[in-house]
Amino acid sequence: MASHNPLRIGVIGAGWFASRRHCPDIIAHDDAVLTAFCRRSRPELERMGSAFGVNALFTDYRDLLTSGQVDGVVICSPHNLHYEHTRAALEAGLPVLLEKPLTVDPAQGLELVQLAAAKNLVVLVAQNPPYWPHCHRLQEVIASDGIGTVETVSITWVGNALGVLGREPLPDDLPGVVPPTLFRGDRNTAGDGFLTDGGSHPSGTVDSHAA
Repeated sequence: MASHNPLRIGVIGAGWFASRRHCPDIIAHDDAVLTAFCRRSRPELERMGSAFGVNALFTDYRDLLTSGQVDGVVICSPHNLHYEHTRAALEAGLPVLLEKPLTVDPAQGLELVQLAAAKNLVVLVAQNPPYWPHCHRLQEVIASDGIGTVETVSITWVGNALGVLGREPLPDDLPGVVPPTLFRGDRNTAGDGFLTDGGSHPSGTVDSHAA
């Protein structure tokens, strides 16, 4: 049953990944509605708005936060902007769901967690493993001594991220409304190597078992 007052969600960094994952999920949720987008490039911003029926379009995240159009935000901006965008959203009294990593600087991440707690707001990183049923099952087995004492964990992850790193051409049939901006291949925006981005998946799996 849909809520009488669905949560109005804005997306800061409304780009390729948001168009593939977050935006469709928000639209499909009975208790949420997609109301505002922000990204710096106006042509791509308008393409996103047209694709998802969003009319409140902003090129400055501060305008989105003060627009009165949102009750919470999803942040999918480049990693080096996570701290700035999340802090501004929390200061505006808005809960935040943001893409990994929380911040590039761990001290800034702790600051955001403390700020959210002080304001009684949610700040949550969109990590998959803590919510996967098979990870829950593994955690139960480990916690119940079903496999004995865990002495070491080895994770092998095979994939090809060269396209989003700008190391090879992206496929013509890549899903998404707009193409990736390739910030992941830039140390200044990505916060060092790919471990900061994709590496958080296997490390998040380990963290979810240790929680």
